[in-house]
Amino acid sequence: FKHFLADEMGYILFGSRSGALTSRDYLAAALMILAGIFQHVSELQRWWFKRDSKNVGKLHTLGLFAYARGINHTGHILRDVGHMLLAPNPYLMLLFVYADYDLAFKIVPETIEHMRKKYGSQ
Repeated sequence: FKHFLADEMGYILFGSRSGALTSRDYLAAALMILAGIFQHVSELQRWWFKRDSKNVGKLHTLGLFAYARGINHTGHILRDVGHMLLAPNPYLMLLFVYADYDLAFKIVPETIEHMRKKYGSQ
């Protein structure tokens, strides 16, 4: 919940930039599109993998997950960088820094520990 508040509610709380689109806006949009691909395509690939009964109890290491165990987390960070580029003020950027700090030092270590217990050395 706190991750949602820091990450998603920032624009509602602090507003957004206005004016003509700049190259920064286009870069932010490109990062968010890439992030969406990483996040959603990787989860779809994992879902297809887990649906196959031959893969019960196996760690998914195919598709985008062949490049990183937490490719969905990579997408999350790219999305936050895109948000930071769109931030109307530096204080809003701090929300995304906090969210990614929480991701890197709380959520990811918990996920790694869970995967060690569940999958061992796979």
